[in-house]
Amino acid sequence: MSNYRNFNETVLKEVKQECRKYNYHAELHFDEIHIRTKFESWYFVPNENGIIKLMHGNTVGHFSERFHTQFSRKMSYKDMVQYIHEHETAKYTNNVFVFTFTKTGGVNVYA
Repeated sequence: MSNYRNFNETVLKEVKQECRKYNYHAELHFDEIHIRTKFESWYFVPNENGIIKLMHGNTVGHFSERFHTQFSRKMSYKDMVQYIHEHETAKYTNNVFVFTFTKTGGVNVYA
């Protein structure tokens, strides 16, 4: 197995561990790690520089998944999954809360 494949498998293991907290599912498709939640789809391509370009697909009310860039920034996989959870909680529930991360990726001092 190549080093790149080993790297992807290691990242997948870490992402799966974080996804279990929210009953999300993660799997590797070619070089992309896909995360499926109750309502939406997300994916990113792992890389060694730590910058995550998170792609977001709206699935509720759509016949096809159309992905757009949610963000591209340096962030841990744990924080990325937490961001996904906060995004979905804000979008699909009546809960009002302050996001942990700002729009540019910094930690929100008011959270």
